[in-house]
Amino acid sequence: RVEDHHATVTVSGKHPRTIPVRNRWVPSLVTGLSDRAAAEWAFTGYRLPEYPARVIHQFGIDTPTIPTPSVTRLRATWIVGLLNQGLPLDLILHLSGLATVVSLDSFVRAMQPHPIDQHLTAITGPELSL
Repeated sequence: RVEDHHATVTVSGKHPRTIPVRNRWVPSLVTGLSDRAAAEWAFTGYRLPEYPARVIHQFGIDTPTIPTPSVTRLRATWIVGLLNQGLPLDLILHLSGLATVVSLDSFVRAMQPHPIDQHLTAITGPELSL
């Protein structure tokens, strides 16, 4: 859905939610979904038991020199990006459909390191008056 100068994607399932889409992805998403009905899946993923995730993902692994985006890898990159931008953890959990902070463990390990001097005031509080 595109309205009010931003786009959203509605996710159904176990954790239904509406997710704002990064502006730079909107043109590609609109182009890719142009002939689909609103109720159709944006990404088909692995919803059929006869096509398990491991088998489909293996095609990308067999040819490592050719980039093969997958829904799982795109989602992981998106979550790490949200963490790197400093979004509150409760918001990231809601947007990603994850239940607990523990679920973010593998994504946190992929974050960019933050220099302590850029965050020192947030850690220590205002300057001391001695």
